[in-house]
Amino acid sequence: MRASSDYEKIMRYIPANKLGAIRDAYRDEDGYWICLNKGWEASRMDSGCRVIHEDYIRDLRYQIAGIKYIGI
Repeated sequence: MRASSDYEKIMRYIPANKLGAIRDAYRDEDGYWICLNKGWEASRMDSGCRVIHEDYIRDLRYQIAGIKYIGI
């Protein structure tokens, strides 16, 4: 079960215009994860990617900036 404080920590970095993109956000032993809803893409990852994984929060923040709506 994920700790809600990890979810809240990650969600602090999500801009209001991208909140609808986030399906889930959590941290585990492998790092930080964000899963996106359909119609959204992590454009700084592979094309069509809807999962962001980074080891460090600073790298996760870079990837958050690349979240974009591509339509359903």
